[in-house]
Amino acid sequence: MLSYEDVKNTFEVLNSLDQPNRLRVIELLHKHTELTVTELCAHMALDQGLVSHHLRILTKIQVIEQRKNGKYTHYSLNYMRWVLVKSVVNDLAHL
Repeated sequence: MLSYEDVKNTFEVLNSLDQPNRLRVIELLHKHTELTVTELCAHMALDQGLVSHHLRILTKIQVIEQRKNGKYTHYSLNYMRWVLVKSVVNDLAHL
């Protein structure tokens, strides 16, 4: 059974992904499993401020996770969140 909260959260995720740079971050994290901001900047040819902005948004909606290791923060996909989003979208498609 779909809950309002699940649909609302899924909409927030999908709405936030309506930006090419954020989709690129997702693609890179899927391909490389875990990357730092510096590594993402190198892959994307964008400055650190812009990449950090996108990472904050993706972290806020919980589609990526961060792990501190010394002075570096490593980012990875939150696959549990993706499973929930996929499930809600699938349920909506079958209404």
